[in-house]
Amino acid sequence: MFIDPEKTQISAAINCGADAIELHTGAYAEAGLAGYSDIQDTELQRIKQAVAIAQRMDNKLLVNAGHGLTRDNVNAIAQIEGIYELNIRHALIADAVFVGLEQAVVMMKNTMHKDS
Repeated sequence: MFIDPEKTQISAAINCGADAIELHTGAYAEAGLAGYSDIQDTELQRIKQAVAIAQRMDNKLLVNAGHGLTRDNVNAIAQIEGIYELNIRHALIADAVFVGLEQAVVMMKNTMHKDS
């Protein structure tokens, strides 16, 4: 289930029997694009809290995240303990147009795993 990083939505997903959720990172990404670093930091904290809440509510629930993630903003999200998978389709394919898919994947993985 693709949901906002909010306790009520996490709870509803669990109550519906979801075995995985994807937390929407769009507000985080959009704040960064607009240059609102304070809002981006607030959204990052909101995502971190949502991951922790989801793990407390159901420790078997897979927590994924995605929407608007790029090499410019993915590192902070990739560092959140408890996120199982990131969905980064659009940025990856956009980079691949210029450098090829293999190199785009290498670049994204390097960005995800660099020290913050």
